Amino acid sequence: MSGSFPEIKPGEGLFNINATVIFKDLKSPLNLEVLPSFTYCDNSSRETIDYWKKGDVENNFGVSVKYGITSSITAEATINPDFSQVESDAFQVEVNQRYPVFYSEKRPFFMEGMDIFDFNIISHGMLMTPVHTRRIVDPEWGSKITGSLGSTSFGILAAGDEFPGYEWEDEKNPNEGKNANFGIARVKYSVGRDNYIGAIYSGREFAGLSNHVVGSDIQFRVLKNANSSVSVLYSNTDDADKGVVTRGADLNWWYSYNSRSLSYSAAFEHIDKDFQMETSFLMRTNLNRGWIWIGPRFYPDAKKVSWLKRITPEFIAASLHDIETDQIDQYYYVGINLNFTKQGSFSCNYEWDKEFWHKLAYQQNSMGAEGGLQITKWFRFGGFFSHGGKIYYGEDSEDDPSYLGSSVSGGFNFTFQPNEKLNQYFQIYHQNFSNKETGENVYKITIVNFRNTYQFNKYLFVRATIRYDSYNEKMLTDFLTSFTFIPGTVVHLGYGSIYNKNKWQQNEWLPGQGKYYEMQRSLFFKASYLHRF
Repeated sequence: MSGSFPEIKPGEGLFNINATVIFKDLKSPLNLEVLPSFTYCDNSSRETIDYWKKGDVENNFGVSVKYGITSSITAEATINPDFSQVESDAFQVEVNQRYPVFYSEKRPFFMEGMDIFDFNIISHGMLMTPVHTRRIVDPEWGSKITGSLGSTSFGILAAGDEFPGYEWEDEKNPNEGKNANFGIARVKYSVGRDNYIGAIYSGREFAGLSNHVVGSDIQFRVLKNANSSVSVLYSNTDDADKGVVTRGADLNWWYSYNSRSLSYSAAFEHIDKDFQMETSFLMRTNLNRGWIWIGPRFYPDAKKVSWLKRITPEFIAASLHDIETDQIDQYYYVGINLNFTKQGSFSCNYEWDKEFWHKLAYQQNSMGAEGGLQITKWFRFGGFFSHGGKIYYGEDSEDDPSYLGSSVSGGFNFTFQPNEKLNQYFQIYHQNFSNKETGENVYKITIVNFRNTYQFNKYLFVRATIRYDSYNEKMLTDFLTSFTFIPGTVVHLGYGSIYNKNKWQQNEWLPGQGKYYEMQRSLFFKASYLHRF
């Protein structure tokens, strides 16, 4: 026997007796954010042992506005912004590189919501990314709209870059004071869980030179465990001063299969000689390139080998056809990856690499190994080693000839976090390069990156960063104190220095001699306040 109050009629339950409440004339609140900011930067450089030359003192007032047009569409605009990085880039090896070194974006305005601008191209291709916002060096203004409407997602980005119009030290910049204007638009229409059709536009205009690119990409699921994508980009570059117009295309195709026991993928790209995309990170043109990757997976019996989780042999074959010279680079890779408990891993490999440089073929065979392990919750380490042939990318002249060298490189890193407040990261890399024929040592380079962060509470942290590059005989130190009341309402105070190896003799500096002197220093202060309406 049971009872209730109030009485429930037979055949009805609690969910049938609720009173209906109707709300009328509801108004959504204004979703508006205004972020004024102030930045102060005082730079100076050492002229002599005892005298520092006062550099530019920058006082920068800016304001950013973010407006929620709907619950899924956001518009942002910023005028006279400070797009400086709070943290410097980690040093990388830049000596003897055929292609430019890639540095990822760290500026918040260009990172937030930027996944909408991702465009399907092959991984490890010569077009690394069509939208590389670090090409916008020093924006005077910027605006962005991102969001979605039903199955359609979209993004629009525009900015004016002051960097090309900077004043030059040695001569007159004919375009001084002019801005380069960037525009990027992206749209994707979803036609299923993993299927979509997309389009992209990018453009840059500066001093009579314009570059406009349009493209489209399609991604679709082929089978339960397989999907594929196709994309095309077409560029039009107009140099009004020279009266020259060039056009070119970039084509990409990619296929991937992934299951518990087997993964494989294949890709192809074609880039025309005159293809140009000013918003991209493009390393090379006038080529056809393709590769395949196969990686079966084996899982040992956990009862017999509890510490070994997975074994993955790997095979890669790649080919690059240079259309102008009709020469073909070839690359083969065989390796094995082991995955352990405690997020541990170890891999070893052998690479067979034939590469053409200045119409000569060089055989660069090498072997290597790398691994890492989370020993405890608060300590993780990793390292690598490689040895083999490597091209010296000279200008192929008497003063700077190209040749095949021998490279030995290795590195080590660790993350130390004994508690929730302290976090230390250390990384060291060393490379020794010598002429394979003569045995002469050409260069040695050691790079160190160290970052030490202490979080006092959820609002305040301090960070010390040290970066060292032995080849360029340079050391960078950064010290930062940061207080974040809420995201957007922040205060940063930092001091940075660059040390170079120098010797002061007869009233001039002799680079590469003597000891390390602090040659440049900068005091940095930034404050911003987020107000929501």
